[in-house]
Amino acid sequence: GALVAMCGLHGLRMPRLRFECAAEMAKHRLGRDMSLQAALTVLGVDFPGRPHDPLADARAAAALVLACRR
Repeated sequence: GALVAMCGLHGLRMPRLRFECAAEMAKHRLGRDMSLQAALTVLGVDFPGRPHDPLADARAAAALVLACRR
């Protein structure tokens, strides 16, 4: 929603994007649902900051996607 709003505000065409769900990728890779922090721990990735900090959570989700693709 934020991307659509900002593109509209600045008169830009919304780019074609492919969205991935980090939680679904982790569930598929690890075989069960778990928290973002727990999934990173299982995959051997440090949580990049404080949990529940929006920027740290976004970085953690990106790190989770990258770890699941390995």
